[in-house]
Amino acid sequence: MRGNFDISSVPKDGYLIFPLSMSRLANAQSGQGLYDFLVYFESKIKYISIDCILLYTNDLYLNSNEQAVAVRRRSLHQMLGHKGEFKNILLKERRYVPQAFHFLPWDYGTLNAEGFTEAKNLLLHIAKNNDDFQKCLLNDLRNQGREESDINIGFLIEEIAVTCMLTRGDIPLPHILATENGWRLICYPGNPISSLVYTYKNNLLQDKTKPSKDSHLFSRSFYNMEKKILIDFDTAEISQ
Repeated sequence: MRGNFDISSVPKDGYLIFPLSMSRLANAQSGQGLYDFLVYFESKIKYISIDCILLYTNDLYLNSNEQAVAVRRRSLHQMLGHKGEFKNILLKERRYVPQAFHFLPWDYGTLNAEGFTEAKNLLLHIAKNNDDFQKCLLNDLRNQGREESDINIGFLIEEIAVTCMLTRGDIPLPHILATENGWRLICYPGNPISSLVYTYKNNLLQDKTKPSKDSHLFSRSFYNMEKKILIDFDTAEISQ
């Protein structure tokens, strides 16, 4: 991802959104790992008006072949353990406002997104008719070590749809310090998947009959927590 740099500050009134991979809750996205990132990032926050969303992608487990009860038991244990770890650190350190941290399951996004079904169906249609987009999806699955199946492609497309709708403001979010219309920045320890970059660069979900919602700050950006860089989707390269 060339041409991307760290940011020196963020304006008041916004959200940091952390999509949490269940497989990384014990390492890169552990409670301590997230807290350490906030300590690093706090120098960029000049006003106490930021909320944080911790979004657990627990639905990924539903793509497994395990029995539903075992899947639910494990994912619930992971989410509750992670939330408890993170909240304990917040309360112990007394550095941030605990009420400004919101713990949400992935289904919160799909249930509250305005036009989610339409967006998902549109991307599914494009995936069947656009060879370049299809190649990006399959490449992402290979990089993640996942089977190239319609089920896994569907999950990637759902992930893309929710991410785009989050950054555009199509999904209402709880807030304490920020306002509902504040800027939204996706933060993740790694680069965005190539199919997500392709979606933004080619405006696959932009409704040409309505005014664009992509003009507000960070709506077409992604923060790599490991490299400490802000990635601009419009200039980012699509990895193959």
